[in-house]
Amino acid sequence: MTAALIQPDGRLTPLRGELVSDPASIAALGHAVHAAGNELAIRVGTAPVKSITLHGMENSLTLLQVSQGVLLLEHGKNISPDVLQAMSEDLLSQLATPPPPAESFSSFSLSDALHATAP
Repeated sequence: MTAALIQPDGRLTPLRGELVSDPASIAALGHAVHAAGNELAIRVGTAPVKSITLHGMENSLTLLQVSQGVLLLEHGKNISPDVLQAMSEDLLSQLATPPPPAESFSSFSLSDALHATAP
């Protein structure tokens, strides 16, 4: 499964799996598809869309509106909206958790570094 967050400013944050194309193209196309689907729904007279799912031969691709932007989820066919919602909440909770600070392997202190070039 591939998942990425398309942020409102156009940045793409991979959350799971590997992207096979450049992130800028994926973000632009994802925004375009979601915006077009939303506009179509408004013109037809329905409420704005929460998600759009494209069904491929083997897998499906869902664009889900979330508070942080648009979540792109590649997944198997026949997954219920409830399962997609749970998957998105899990992915976004991982995004909100900052990674632990990296261990320092340096034997120098900050003071040593600041005074390294001092006469």
